[in-house]
Amino acid sequence: MMGTKLTEGEFEAKVKEIEEISKKQPEDNEIFKYMYEARKELVTLQAGLMMTAQADPTKEVQHQLARILVMMGENEVATDEVSNGCGTLQSAQRYLESIWQQNLYQPSGSPVTENSLDATKEAIKCASPYWKCAGTLMDTYNNLGIIWCNRNEGEKAVVLLEAAEHIYERWMKEGKDDEQLTKRLENLYTSTAFYLAQVYGQRKETKRASLYVHKTLQIQLLSKKEFDKMEWTSNALRLSGFYLAADDFAQSSHCLHAARKVLPLNEDDQLEANIKLAWAKYYLGVMQFCRKRHEEYPNDKSKEFDLRPRTHLAGGNTNETQQFTGLDIPAPITTIKLIHSMEDARDIYFKPALEGFTKALEFYVLDGYVTDHISTKEDISALYKELTHWEPDVERQVAMHKRRVQLFENVLGGVNVSYYMSDLRQILFHNGEVCNQIVEIRTEQKAKGGNVTAKKINQPCGDGIKFFDMFLNTFRADQSSNQTCDIPTASSVNNGMVEVEKEHHQVFLLANMHIAKLLTKVYEKEIDKACAWVNRAVQRYEYINDWAANFDVTKTQPELSAELAVCKEMATLLPQKIKTIKDTGSI
Repeated sequence: MMGTKLTEGEFEAKVKEIEEISKKQPEDNEIFKYMYEARKELVTLQAGLMMTAQADPTKEVQHQLARILVMMGENEVATDEVSNGCGTLQSAQRYLESIWQQNLYQPSGSPVTENSLDATKEAIKCASPYWKCAGTLMDTYNNLGIIWCNRNEGEKAVVLLEAAEHIYERWMKEGKDDEQLTKRLENLYTSTAFYLAQVYGQRKETKRASLYVHKTLQIQLLSKKEFDKMEWTSNALRLSGFYLAADDFAQSSHCLHAARKVLPLNEDDQLEANIKLAWAKYYLGVMQFCRKRHEEYPNDKSKEFDLRPRTHLAGGNTNETQQFTGLDIPAPITTIKLIHSMEDARDIYFKPALEGFTKALEFYVLDGYVTDHISTKEDISALYKELTHWEPDVERQVAMHKRRVQLFENVLGGVNVSYYMSDLRQILFHNGEVCNQIVEIRTEQKAKGGNVTAKKINQPCGDGIKFFDMFLNTFRADQSSNQTCDIPTASSVNNGMVEVEKEHHQVFLLANMHIAKLLTKVYEKEIDKACAWVNRAVQRYEYINDWAANFDVTKTQPELSAELAVCKEMATLLPQKIKTIKDTGSI
């Protein structure tokens, strides 16, 4: 059939035959066996079309040739020959952009360059395009877009994928009367939107990325084609998390309602846990928002907060929300209830959040899901912290903070240190900070004339010093080979000049500063003992100064200059405090 012009029916039949070959599953170890067979057929068909195009150069024949090039490029990419596939797809792109502009393509063999991307932007604006090649051109842009995305060439990927989007939007706007092409472009645009979400996510343009995730999910809902409901639910939960991070509670909760509606009940235990977890995080997020607002506007007695000016953060129009049409779910909320009392905080948000986190932990057990288990408990700790803001009783505040430390008792000593060192450090630092908060509460209570015993201050001081010291000891050289579940023990003295990776310098410095500060908070009635605790704080500050000088921290990390300046100042001031205590005999 070489050199013989194919009718449209003959060409489509040959394409379908090749596609069927590609779909066959090999029964032996030759995983690309049928892909290579399909490629042979493509080469033969391409040769025939080339001869036809030379004898009868029409847009129809060149379009057929471009379609075969696209199939060839996809075949090469699928068989791990990505560079060859990219080159073949670029050849198809040159053909198609000429045909799209109602021109016949004249092969030159020139590669696609940055200037070619500018040409793409211009070509796509053609006033009277050849619409018959629209689907093939979109498919080509999609294929090349994801290749560039995978190569971290985001700028190239965006140009091509936005060109594909332009074709789709223009077709839908102009209302072309071709149901078959409309359906194909809709299917292709699902991939375009999905790839754009990936590219913008890679470029840290999270707002744009979220918009395209929403578009992808919406297209899947409206499409009559079957889609993976579990994958859809996972994407909806991730999208909810993005909106929650932006305090867009209307969009966030709308995504959660959609996820619950799409996923059949008891379809997947992990996704069920993730939905409960997402709702719990949502309630926690609202509590955090209410607390910040209360701190900023302490006299505001409004019962509700209007969300409408805050919605749709992912797009340009702040007066509209992105809704999932086609689902029987509530419309996005327009208000949230504000917190004005402990009862409000506990009953409206704390209880449902705690229930969600607790239910999620039934799936994310420590044995098997260490990181997720710890992360969920960190959220519970944050939840208790938010509740303390509304609790007027000091004893109950302290009890809640103690609960935050107790949350991790099963983790400390229950995980392999060498595998989960990062998680361990996070817990130890967290526990130290919580103890520090208890000390601050007790110190303030005592300053206001409250009946605070020495034990109520010294116990959290000692615990905080212990946790921070354990944290610091994880940086000892011998901990890199720790294959046990044993936590490094706390020590009352430093262990010499510990070399710490630059990324950990700040937390290493802060942990030492926390210890020094806690040492000055220990309550002692006897002058000598009180001076001994302050002297240990001086030693800690001097250690920090020596450590920073030894590793030239000020020069390599100027952003830590303020903290180091405080350490130098305290190392000078505290000896004067010791002298004053001894001279006056007053603590």
